[in-house]
Amino acid sequence: MSDPKIPATTGPSPMPLDEAIAKLQNLLGQQCALEERNRELQRELDDLKLSNSYYFEHYEFAPVTYLSLSDTGLILQHNRNATALLGIPGKDLLGKWFARLIHGDDRSRFEAIRSRLGDARQPASCELRMERHGVQFWAHLWCSSKGKVGYPEVDIVMSDINERKLAELALVASQARLRAMIEATPEAILVHRLGKILFVNRASVRMFGASSAQDLVGRLTWELIHPDYREQQAGRMNSLLQRASIEPRVEAKFLRLDGTVFDVEVQGMAIDYDGETAIHISFVPAT
Repeated sequence: MSDPKIPATTGPSPMPLDEAIAKLQNLLGQQCALEERNRELQRELDDLKLSNSYYFEHYEFAPVTYLSLSDTGLILQHNRNATALLGIPGKDLLGKWFARLIHGDDRSRFEAIRSRLGDARQPASCELRMERHGVQFWAHLWCSSKGKVGYPEVDIVMSDINERKLAELALVASQARLRAMIEATPEAILVHRLGKILFVNRASVRMFGASSAQDLVGRLTWELIHPDYREQQAGRMNSLLQRASIEPRVEAKFLRLDGTVFDVEVQGMAIDYDGETAIHISFVPAT
């Protein structure tokens, strides 16, 4: 009995050698391209890590305070300087309502800025009083918004300006006291710059027969000097400006607003007034 015949199997025909080589070369090329792209991505990742490290160091160790607030005013993020400036440990700062750290009388100013940030979308700054362990200090806040209109999320850069602000307030108070003393002194005092009157005290108002300081401020001093003494006073003013000295008292004739003539002893000196040189003149009745 003869063996049964096994039918021949059919399948894909063998790939020509040159075609197989071409496909292999194509695959190798794609592999090389993928490996090169992988290296590029790794370099970008390394650069990103370096950038993040650089950003973190500058953010975390900056000499100013950085804060990020939620749209409800809660502290979401802060740097290390925030804990030192506000005197609160970092874990206790997160989630704290920022407005609670502001002096009660200044909170409305900050809320007004938050509202404007949401509407105008422009950065804003202010100076206000903060509180640290129950003690207030002055701070400068630079605020920018992000997110929704209305009450957006806010980024804050805050600096301690307490020393400068207290010095400014002390200077303002000192100037106010000095001005009150000058106003109350019985000696007539007038300040002018290049002949234009900038300030007079109450004694000057009375001496020149004015009803108020506004009657004299803005006028030219030459209108109040008797024509025979204008040259004398012009020379003294030039001498004051050139030598920055105090001129001795001299007698002169001046004019009241109604034109009447009166005799005085006048003395002048150069001073700084509102940041510019001016002439301070004092008058006493001639004896």
